[in-house]
Amino acid sequence: MRVKLLFFASCKDITGCRETEIEIEEGINVESFRRVLLDDFPALQGMIKALSIAVNTEYAADGTVLQ
Repeated sequence: MRVKLLFFASCKDITGCRETEIEIEEGINVESFRRVLLDDFPALQGMIKALSIAVNTEYAADGTVLQ
C-alpha cells in the first residue's frame, strides 16, 4: 500500500522534506508504521515516541490499523 507522508516543524528539518510517499504492508498498525518510518528516516529515532501520527487529518493511536 502506498501512503503519503507529510512532515512538519522539526520533522521536516530532520528528514529534509515536507512530503514523500512510501510503500508499506497493508494492514499494519501505527506502532508498526513507526518502525517502518525509522527504517526510511533513522534520524527521527530521538523523537519517534513523541511523534504524532495522523490518518486522514485525525490523530491515530498506536493500535489503529492503516487501510
